[in-house]
Amino acid sequence: MSALESSCRDALVRFVTLELEGWAGLPACTLEEVEALWRPGEAEARELLLGSEAASMRRFDGGDRWVRVWSRDGAVVLVDADGPLDLDVAPLGEPDARLTAHAGFASYPDGELVFAGRGLAVGVAPASGVVLYAAVFAPCSVDDYVALLHIDRIQRPSPAGGPA
Repeated sequence: MSALESSCRDALVRFVTLELEGWAGLPACTLEEVEALWRPGEAEARELLLGSEAASMRRFDGGDRWVRVWSRDGAVVLVDADGPLDLDVAPLGEPDARLTAHAGFASYPDGELVFAGRGLAVGVAPASGVVLYAAVFAPCSVDDYVALLHIDRIQRPSPAGGPA
């Protein structure tokens, strides 16, 4: 196993166990490395929008929790997990930006804490402190996070009579 593979594996294990204090970003990871570590929950990836660009998304059983792995051209660009998550956000410090967090039909202004320079985003319900989701990625600017990596988590109601 190369140092790169070890670095990827170590980072994925840290994320799934929510050991995010001191997180410095997701290192280069390939889908092959993810598949060697975790069991896929779906036979095929789905093509979805991540930010404003297409990405492949596939769920994996990370042991402690299910995660979604987002990739482009075989390179992992983001890994995320839905909550509630047992994560203390205070040690993470002040975020680079605060966006609106969405969970189901609820929206929480300033609830998504974006640590873009450290490759981490955490959605929090501010009144309760419940961590709604967490995502890790390679360090980038806030603008690049929003344009290329931000997940649209807004729940939209189905039309009357079910989906069209």
